[in-house]
Amino acid sequence: MSRARADSRNERDRDDDPNKNFKVVVRVRPPLDRELAGHSHFQNTVLVESAQQMRVSESPSALEGGTGAEDIAASNFNTYTFTFDHVYGEESNQAVVYDSTARGSVMSTLQGYNATIIAYGQTGTGKTFTMEGEPTKEKRGIIPRATEEIFRHIENTASDRKKYLVRASYLQIYNEVIS
Repeated sequence: MSRARADSRNERDRDDDPNKNFKVVVRVRPPLDRELAGHSHFQNTVLVESAQQMRVSESPSALEGGTGAEDIAASNFNTYTFTFDHVYGEESNQAVVYDSTARGSVMSTLQGYNATIIAYGQTGTGKTFTMEGEPTKEKRGIIPRATEEIFRHIENTASDRKKYLVRASYLQIYNEVIS
């Protein structure tokens, strides 16, 4: 492959590329207090290796890089590596997740395009926290940040010749029931 073509592909595949129509991102949430204080010891089975890659293992010692007998025991378990458009680790905050994942879609709606953001996963994996957040400035999720950004944009660009119609939907499906 020619260098110009490879550079073009790398440019097109960047995480912040506004022309990219579909992104798959993963956010690894930190353990909950109840998991840390539970009857059994909390064991992390996910390792964020880079901004695009994570490793999941049935054996926590396989992620920790144990030595000796731990390595032999860890080799009896499966370990998988997955690559995504972006992987956010436990330390990621709401602002970073919004700015690098959702903001581009929100801004494209202000140019007249439709956008959808979907949070998918098992119960207890952090979807609601990521989308809604908590009622503090730092922990606001994608939905309140997007709403604020849209109305701030409207306020800053308002004129007699420009009109806006804002229509948004929020849908939650839980146990195959739409709420």
